[in-house]
Parts: sequence; structure tokens; C-alpha cells
Amino acid sequence: MTNTEIDLTEVLSRESETELELQYGIELILIAEVGPAGGNPLYGVQGEAADIIKFMKEWYFGPDYCNVDREIESCYPELFETA
Repeated sequence: MTNTEIDLTEVLSRESETELELQYGIELILIAEVGPAGGNPLYGVQGEAADIIKFMKEWYFGPDYCNVDREIESCYPELFETA
């Protein structure tokens, strides 16, 4: 199990959280409604690293994000650490 944190532009509804959790096999935890990144909500993401990476590629960054693999690897190195 791996943990990381992300900031979003808005707080997700519980329904949206549940949908994403089921779709990607992750757990989303609202840490702070007003987080440190410009006041955006801060979420914890827990799950298998591969599931979190898939979530980030498909939903968080989106399919049109340029160099998404490099962005994830540089910003979230904990997802690539081996036990």
C-alpha cells in the first residue's frame, strides 16, 4: 500500500469520491478543505502504486497532459519506490 497527497480545485462530493475509489481501486481522504497549495483542498490517496499512477494519468492530470509520466515520477517519487 502506498500513500501520497494531491490538491484539487474543489472538494469532491462523497458520490464522486466513491465513484473514483471504485473505478481506480484507491482510497481518497480529504485532509484539509483549504490546503497549502493556494487554498485548494488537500486529499490523501492510498492504494497500490500502479492504481494511483493510473488514476493520476487518466483523471488527475488527464489524457492530454504533456509528459505525464515524467511529471508523476518527478512530483510523486514515492510511487516508484520499492519495498
